[in-house]
Amino acid sequence: MAITACRVLTPPGCSQDEADVFLDYEDPRTLAQIVEAEQEFFDRVSYARHHVHYDEEDPEMADDRRAGVREWRERMETRYGRESLQEAIEPGHDPA
Repeated sequence: MAITACRVLTPPGCSQDEADVFLDYEDPRTLAQIVEAEQEFFDRVSYARHHVHYDEEDPEMADDRRAGVREWRERMETRYGRESLQEAIEPGHDPA
């Protein structure tokens, strides 16, 4: 008697038809897609933290660093859209 992969993956107390729903999914993402999604997540978290913790008027910050931060922020806003990035830091957001 052969055991099919579907039967092996069937969780206890779950019918085969119910288990088949779990097996009806899209192809897994490629490594490149995963890396891209990971970078986007990192960028979005960094952007939110930047808004919470960054003080542009800090007299101890060097001018070239301040300019670099502005350029980075503009790149993120161009890449993901300012409104999309702002959603995570509107009133009521979780602290970054």
